[in-house]
Amino acid sequence: MARLDAFSLSSYLGCASRLESEYLSLPKRRFIVLAQLSVSGSDALSGTRRDGMWISFPLEVPTSFVKSRAKVIDIPAKHHLYADPPSGYRWVRVSVRERCPAAAVAAVESCLQLQLGIWNLWLNRRKGLSWSTGPRQPVNEIGLGPIHTVHQPSGIVDDGVGWYDTGYFAPFAVKRLGDDAQSIQSFSNRMRGRLGRVAFGGVVENCIRLYNRALDEHDASTSYLRMWQTLEAATNTAPNRHADPVRRAAFLYSDHEYVAAELSHLRDSRNRLVHTGESSLQVDSNLLRLRLHVERLLMFLAARGAEFPSMEDVGEFLDLPSSTSELSRKLGLVSKAAQWHGDKPA
Repeated sequence: MARLDAFSLSSYLGCASRLESEYLSLPKRRFIVLAQLSVSGSDALSGTRRDGMWISFPLEVPTSFVKSRAKVIDIPAKHHLYADPPSGYRWVRVSVRERCPAAAVAAVESCLQLQLGIWNLWLNRRKGLSWSTGPRQPVNEIGLGPIHTVHQPSGIVDDGVGWYDTGYFAPFAVKRLGDDAQSIQSFSNRMRGRLGRVAFGGVVENCIRLYNRALDEHDASTSYLRMWQTLEAATNTAPNRHADPVRRAAFLYSDHEYVAAELSHLRDSRNRLVHTGESSLQVDSNLLRLRLHVERLLMFLAARGAEFPSMEDVGEFLDLPSSTSELSRKLGLVSKAAQWHGDKPA
């Protein structure tokens, strides 16, 4: 009991500070993270450098890596996963410098979620709602495998453990990109270039990660709720309870009143899902409609985000009236106010 009584906020913060100092004192070293994604081995995917990491998509990896990985994952995978690991997936090999295996996995996972988010954005914008028999499939066509391993450059798995997606219960179908492989990578390079010119590019990148995770879901209701979260993040309304995501998203359309009405309906469906658990046979249809609005916002932020110094300014922009006559009226008032304060003696 004395030890519990001695516990305090200051002792907790002191312990956290010591652990942080110990972690930061560790030297960075090179790790190789092996993952897999649901892309065909026949697709031509070139390597790329992102965020200080080198990402490649080899058809094969050295035997030393495969054997070391197999020792770690074969038996534990049966206990950590709800389904058999996927087959036919493409290797992803990422070289990264971090202080420990956990940090390496976190950095690589974040980087790959962004990369796949951009790829899936390109693919999803070119398709509509499709119906199929059997279990519902995620909207995204490219997903990560459920197991990552962190290797030393020699191939040995560092710390002798694998990293598992405990929410995995079914694989993605293997996607063949074919002639689209070059287009999808060109689109990715353009998006990365645009985001690099945006002052708050990291915020937009997080929106793309949210978008990707939402559409990775097998459950339509979960996907829908996560997509609404993405809409709030892309309109910067999540941290501002007084801001209206419907109004802000509708601003980008010429027929903003119609879009606002549609988004209000989609918000009502989201609220029923949250507060009463009520789902609907229309959830996939609603998800499609909501996804289209989110994709428009993401493309706007990537294409025009460099014109704004912050997401707060984007929010103010989206709060402006959609009517050109009302904008002209407000512009006149702002001009008069600037003139008034400019002429006012100090």
